[in-house]
Amino acid sequence: MRWRGGGDNSPAIDGGELSPVNEALIKTGGTGKVIMNGGVTLQYNEHGGVYMEGGTFTMNGGEISGNTAANSGGGVFFKDHAFGGSGQVSGNTTNAGTDNIYYDNN
Repeated sequence: MRWRGGGDNSPAIDGGELSPVNEALIKTGGTGKVIMNGGVTLQYNEHGGVYMEGGTFTMNGGEISGNTAANSGGGVFFKDHAFGGSGQVSGNTTNAGTDNIYYDNN
């Protein structure tokens, strides 16, 4: 994973400039807490942008785009967790097609 400045010098976490990353760019569970604020971009990872199995994810702006995943949750995957906030989640895919946000309630 590589931190870099975006087009407007905002920070970006870019999975596309690495050898294959075998995890989502951000992954947490249990009681983990992630806050993503405006100006941050999560992009171009082959295992999804955000994977949450429990914990808290708050998105206060920013962008999650251009990520892929094998089955579901190309942009954001939540298991037993709700997604809230603002920002843009778009252009993410899976082998089955477009899949920006996926909720698994099982």
